Amino acid sequence: MISINELENKVTEIYSILKAGYGAAGRFSDEKQKGELIRSHRLKAEDQDIPDFYFVLTLSWGPWREGRQLKVWLKVYVIFKEKYHGDLRLVGEDLGFPFAWQNQKVCLMGKFLRDKGMSFTDFLNSLQGKNGLEIKGEFERILGAGNNKTLSCFIRDYLQLNVFPIDRRIARMLGYLGLPKDEHKVVELCESTGVNPKELDRMLFTYYGEKCSRSQCLQCELVKLCNKGGESKQNQK
Repeated sequence: MISINELENKVTEIYSILKAGYGAAGRFSDEKQKGELIRSHRLKAEDQDIPDFYFVLTLSWGPWREGRQLKVWLKVYVIFKEKYHGDLRLVGEDLGFPFAWQNQKVCLMGKFLRDKGMSFTDFLNSLQGKNGLEIKGEFERILGAGNNKTLSCFIRDYLQLNVFPIDRRIARMLGYLGLPKDEHKVVELCESTGVNPKELDRMLFTYYGEKCSRSQCLQCELVKLCNKGGESKQNQK
């Protein structure tokens, strides 16, 4: 069984390799990612500082490719803005998401805010001083537990706190690299080694699309650390 020290060394090496490979300074930083999020999801200027929109936006990141996610978001964006004025407190029925769990989370959040007599901004302000994983726990007490990847995405990209969203791509990458498929454990490993878990998560997501999903193991900078890549190299001999 791999030790904590070995896992920490592996996380540090993976992070260093990916940072060196991508090269572009700050490409996966919080500020650049938020700017890209605003641009790619066509958030209007008057909506860019309202957290309610980002909560609904990240819920649109269901188990689809990016193009499908964008179509879902743009449809829901119009409804949320025009019918509910971008205010989660006003939502009490389906927003038009394809999945029941997406609509349910919006409705539960709206009900909680109405019951408490607070805005979504008020709720977020009440969480100040908590870390990213603690805040996710507070959301899960309201919305239900489970693999709440979209909650982690909201906390990572809007609140810019340390979490590590795990979707199918990230889960595969963690498996290939011999890292735990556990958000809390990965965040702990990152924080103990000075690695930014938000940047690592974004880089692994991008890297999977560029290399792993195309089986480019022989050109992969992570091949010596990767179970899948090691098998591929053996097969080439």
